[in-house]
Parts: sequence; C-alpha cells; structure tokens
Amino acid sequence: MKSIQRSHWWPTVRPAVVIGVGVSMLVAVVSWGGTARPGPLFVAGVALALGALVMFGLLGYWLYLSPMPERAATLPMLSPERRRLLALFLPIAGLLFTAGSIWDEAWHLRFGGFGDDFLWAPHLLIYSSLAIIALFALGSVALLARGDLRARFRSEPQIGIICLASALLVVSLPADQMWHIIYGVDLTAWSLPHVWIVAGMSLVMYSSIALVLSFVPRSPWRGLVGIQGFELLVFSLLMTAAIAVLQVGVTEWAEVREIPLQATGNNFRDAFWSRPEPLYPVVVTIIALFCGNLALHVTRRVGAATLLALLVALCRTGSALALAQFDGAVVAVQPFWLLLPAAVALDLWYATRLPQAAHPRTLLLGSIIGSLASLAVVLPLISLSMVYPRVNAATLPWMLIWSLLMGVIGGWAGAKLGEWLASRERVAAEARSIPARTRWIAAATGALALAYTLIVALTATPPVV
Repeated sequence: MKSIQRSHWWPTVRPAVVIGVGVSMLVAVVSWGGTARPGPLFVAGVALALGALVMFGLLGYWLYLSPMPERAATLPMLSPERRRLLALFLPIAGLLFTAGSIWDEAWHLRFGGFGDDFLWAPHLLIYSSLAIIALFALGSVALLARGDLRARFRSEPQIGIICLASALLVVSLPADQMWHIIYGVDLTAWSLPHVWIVAGMSLVMYSSIALVLSFVPRSPWRGLVGIQGFELLVFSLLMTAAIAVLQVGVTEWAEVREIPLQATGNNFRDAFWSRPEPLYPVVVTIIALFCGNLALHVTRRVGAATLLALLVALCRTGSALALAQFDGAVVAVQPFWLLLPAAVALDLWYATRLPQAAHPRTLLLGSIIGSLASLAVVLPLISLSMVYPRVNAATLPWMLIWSLLMGVIGGWAGAKLGEWLASRERVAAEARSIPARTRWIAAATGALALAYTLIVALTATPPVV
C-alpha cells in the first residue's frame, strides 16, 4: 500500500525536488566561487543573471508549452540531410570549445588572472565554437517550413533547445567581460560566469546527443561490439561536457601547494578555503557517477562508462602534453583520470546484470558500488599526492558519507537524463545512412576547424601582464 501511495505523490513533487536540489547546489557553488567585490553590487549582478535565466525560461515555456491554434501546431521535421549535417557539425564545435577552454585554463595558470582577456586567443576558439552552434541551430529552425515560430520549435524540440542554450551563451559572452570590469578578476573556477558557460555548454551537448541518437536504431542493452559511427559522435559530445564540468569542478584542488594559516586577504582564495575540506572527493564522486551512468543509459552499452572515462583522460593528457611542448604551459592531469575507477566498477556491475540493466535496483546498487570504487582509489591518491584536502579522522567520515549520498544522487540524475535522451524520436531506417556528399562536407568542416585552431595557436601572442 505504501508503494502505491508513493507512486501517486512522487511524480507530482519530483520536479520541485529536482529543481530545489539543483538551485541549492548552484547557490552553494556560486557562494564558494567568491567575488572580488562582495556586497550589494555582487548580489545585484547575481540577481540580474538569474533574471536573464528566468526570461529565457519564460521564452522556453512560450515556445514549447503555451497553447497554440491546432492548425499551426504541426509542421514537418527538418529534412534528414540537414539533420545529419547538424549532427556532424555539433561535435566539431564541441571539440573546438574543449581546445579553447583547456588553453584558457593553461594561460590563466601561467599568466594569472586579469580583466582584459575578452579577445585573447583561447577565448577566440571558445567564441567560435559557440557561434558555430548558434548559427547552424538557428539556421536549421529558419529552414523549417513557414509557420508559427512555436510550431517550428516543437517540430524539432532538440534543435530548439540547442538554439535557446547557444543563444543564451552568445548573449552572455559580453557579460563575462562586464563581470571582470564591475566585480574584478575572477580567479576561481566556481565563479558565476564560468558556471554559467559550462552549464549552458553542457545543455547544448546533451541536447545534441538526442539529435545524434535519432540516427541510431533503438536496441536492447548490449556491449560495445558493433558500435556505430553516430554513437562515436555521442561519446565525443559526452566527452566535451565531462571535460568542461571537471575543469570547473575539480582542477583548483590540484593547484594547491600549501595550506595558509590565516585568511589570505584575497577574496577568491579565501572563498576557496571556505569550502568544507571533505568536499573534493564528493565533487569527484558525483561527477564520476553522473557521467558514467549517463553514458551507460544513453547508449545502452555496457563498457560505455569506461570508454567515456578513457576518452576524457586521454584527451586531457594529450592536450596537457601539447601545451607543455609548444606553449610551456602546465595544466593538471590527474583529476581527469579519476572518472575511471567508478566507470570500470559500473561497467562490471552492469555486465553481471545485463538482463536487468534497466531495473531501478541495478541503478541504485551500481551507484553505490561505483561510489565505493571511486573512494577506494581517490582517497589514497589524495593522501599520497595532494597537499589538500587532508584525509584524517576529522574529514574521512564526512568524505565517505557525503560521497556515497551524492554519488547515488549523481548516478540517478545521470541515468534519468540518459534514459530521457535515448527515448527521443528516431528517423526512419532509410534516412540513417550518411551520403558521400555529407561525409565530404563534414570532413571539410573538421579540417577547417583544425586549420583555424592551428592558425590561432601559432599566431597567438601571450598577454602582457
């Protein structure tokens, strides 16, 4: 009887619970991000940013949920060829964003933080990636049949979400510079502009996954054998989002060289040191379980979590080696290998539960097992190779409790997002093949993106600090 009652009220309150948890986590992250000038002006800036988010939310409601005349409610989907082109362009733009963001991190570590970085070379790659996404997504909506704008968005909901998110990011780019001018130099990864950009880019990548998956036939749970080209694009999109989240989430701890005995007088450094000491393994665990379960449930392939973790680690390591060789910059690598323990544990667990892979018990126990596997590796590594946080009698119990709790929550969120993305509409079987012309266009676009990246990198002038 209790289970029946629970099933009656839980779907009703679930959206409010999810939104409440999400907003609480956002507030905590922003408060621990710090600001150079705390006070009413900072509060006003945060309120303005939230106001812009609410405005885009209302626009999304009008586009997707508001009542509209029945005669205008139905429009044909975008042609398969145009959907294919967009599905191939989005991962390329994502890789361009990854290159720019890692380079941006390296230069900030090398040259420090300063306000006049709006047009420096790493940002050009980031801006270009966002411009490409917005241009192609908005162009795709514009190419739909003439009719009510809401009908256009509802005929291609994933492309519409990409439009909204990318437009929000493009609009917010000047806001990053204004943030520097008004509030000072943001030296923490958790500052509001960084969280805003990473959240928006992750939304674009996850919406792009639904678009790419529309060309992959629905299949039961299976292994990695027989993986298709479009599924590899899904992993590229997952990798872009995971690297961005890890950059914001965990890299600051890797840069700690000593523990200050008193307040530093720097608002950003003090904001970092105000974070609870057990927080680092908690952040690692929640990201690892979210990304691992997302990869598993969106592809329905055992081994997907490990493959994603390896792609993230190898991409970051390769980028770090390239930056060290050609630019003399150094970025942290170890945190990006920390997805692997949980990913391997998840894949092994799901391999033993393949017939029951979609069962809620599999998800719950898998998230617990993955969290324990992550802690079994991460905690010793912290003790052996990091100055901070310290693993001792005061911090260890909280590290264990909060990591397990947040690992289960992160695993559930990743699995549910993956299931939702995988449930989106698929194109007809005859439209899934990629014509030669489309392959050539995608290859040419990738070559141009690579050439552009090399030109920007080779002609970049280090900033004068």
